[in-house]
Amino acid sequence: PDGLGSCDLYMADFVGADFINIRNLGPFVNSDAWDSHPSLSPDGKTLYFASNRKTGFGMTDIYVSHLLEDGTWSPAENLGPTINTVQDEITPFYHKVNNTLYFSSSGHLKNLGGYDIYKARWLEDHWEAPRNVGPLVNSAGNEDYFSIDGQASRLFYASAKNDKETARINQNFDLYSF
Repeated sequence: PDGLGSCDLYMADFVGADFINIRNLGPFVNSDAWDSHPSLSPDGKTLYFASNRKTGFGMTDIYVSHLLEDGTWSPAENLGPTINTVQDEITPFYHKVNNTLYFSSSGHLKNLGGYDIYKARWLEDHWEAPRNVGPLVNSAGNEDYFSIDGQASRLFYASAKNDKETARINQNFDLYSF
């Protein structure tokens, strides 16, 4: 009932075996649109997420919000045209090694399929041009939800490979890791 849009971001505290103190992240993060696919930086102070709000560059863009000292979140900021295109950018994942943002896009160049996974590093004051992570991960289908474990030894992602019989993208995702 406290939602602001068609999908909102919430947080909760995990105590014992229960989630308590469930709360909406508020109007600086959430909008009257769809806000989803959250990814927190390892220190818990930076939140990346996808949204289809009208202020974006494309259909769905990646935004960032920072945790303030008073425990509230700063107003969400669009990551700009280096990361976002006129198409969709979704499922961000920030990894502390080299300050790297991984995300899925259907609008960047050198795309192998529907949604491919790209990476871009934060270079002190700007994002470098995103690079496709390549054909060992990306296929002619859709790849999303990239993640790296806490020890940086395994990566995980979801893939809906092309159906060879129908030449259409399968809508059933499988999980992959290496």
